[in-house]
Amino acid sequence: ALDIVTAASTSSACFTKNYGKFLKGTGSVLSATELRGVRTGTGRPPPDDCFDPAAANLRHLSPREVANLHCFPPEFAFPPECTRKQQYSCLGNSLNVQVVRGLLEYLLDDR
Repeated sequence: ALDIVTAASTSSACFTKNYGKFLKGTGSVLSATELRGVRTGTGRPPPDDCFDPAAANLRHLSPREVANLHCFPPEFAFPPECTRKQQYSCLGNSLNVQVVRGLLEYLLDDR
């Protein structure tokens, strides 16, 4: 399914290593247009015969935007020789840094 988010969305789909290669099933896509009749955030569009992707002004999130969603620090950067495809592959199926931090703190707590 196509998961569409807007600037006002508070959730997104899981990003896979194939993000950027395919439109459906690999992560959320961003719409710069306000969508009427489309549930964003969960992003399920109406049936294909009722939805015009061109009118939605869709685009993939950049690797930096995906890293931001995963709470990577602002100073995090990929090496210059890393292609966009490699960046998406590295970010795909990664975990939110803050969630991992909280889990490690809980697991390593001496109590």
